[in-house]
Amino acid sequence: SHAHLLRLFKEAYGVTLIKYITNKRIELACELLRTTDLSVSSVAYSCGFSDEIHFMKTFKKEMGFGFNRYLNLIRLQNAETLLKTTDKTISQIAEECGFEDSNYFSKKFKEAYGISPKKVQKKENSKSS
Repeated sequence: SHAHLLRLFKEAYGVTLIKYITNKRIELACELLRTTDLSVSSVAYSCGFSDEIHFMKTFKKEMGFGFNRYLNLIRLQNAETLLKTTDKTISQIAEECGFEDSNYFSKKFKEAYGISPKKVQKKENSKSS
């Protein structure tokens, strides 16, 4: 029966089928966010959510923190890589990583890494010279 199959699934995987599918959808969303530049609604749709709000609520419930926080972390990681590997200006990097305001970017970067983007660039430049 249907109930028996669901019980077997839970025994085998340690979670309900619904929870398993939801986890897979959120994993896919995280992967899309790391590897593409899709909008929230595009990620939500690509992962089978009916709308952005349902996606964002589910994301927060499953991840333990909000979608925007996750997106900022991804953007900051990308920015750190660019700061260390390119000669682009901080404004160019901020814009390329999805921050419209380079001052806001610098503030968020320093909050996350404890060092300003400018100091990261200087450190990398002094290593290569």
